[in-house]
Amino acid sequence: MVWFILAGIIVILLVVLLSPLTAAAEIAGSGGKIRGSFSIIWLMFHIRYVLESQRMEILILRHRIASLKHKDKPDGHEKPGKTRLHMMQIKNMIAPLFRLVRDIIAAFRLKYLDIDITYGLKNPAYTGIFTGFLYAVRGLAQTGQNIRFSPDYARQVLDWNMKARISTTPIQIVLPMARFVTNTQVLKSGIMMIRK
Repeated sequence: MVWFILAGIIVILLVVLLSPLTAAAEIAGSGGKIRGSFSIIWLMFHIRYVLESQRMEILILRHRIASLKHKDKPDGHEKPGKTRLHMMQIKNMIAPLFRLVRDIIAAFRLKYLDIDITYGLKNPAYTGIFTGFLYAVRGLAQTGQNIRFSPDYARQVLDWNMKARISTTPIQIVLPMARFVTNTQVLKSGIMMIRK
């Protein structure tokens, strides 16, 4: 009986760690205002943050469970902390921290990218030079994604729309984090920080 329970727990853990996690963003900017939303979808959970209303929604099976509004903290009530890190502690953690960031970025896969930019500078000549630069960079990048830009020579403007979707599995994030936490340099620096 214990073996069946243990096997069931292992199967559930594998399903949770191997289920895809998707993050999406839909953002638009025009006239100095940014609007859009970010969302994270994993299994039956959906977390969405809307920029205009500064509201985070938590959904389970497409039913809203919670809706949280961002509240600004009053200024001037924070007490300065007495934490001082020594340069050796920071130096010991730089290489493992860079490796963690590199591994987490490598764990994500770009599924979809669609960018549409309309831009114009004060001088139409500068707009033309910038357009030539963008064509050169786009030719070198060869991303294969939908990146469109259109110059506006008549006025100074910056309007943009972006839609992006990336995905990963939790196991691809958990393993680099475990490697970072169990690194001897990080452990020594962490213990030294806790003692002080």
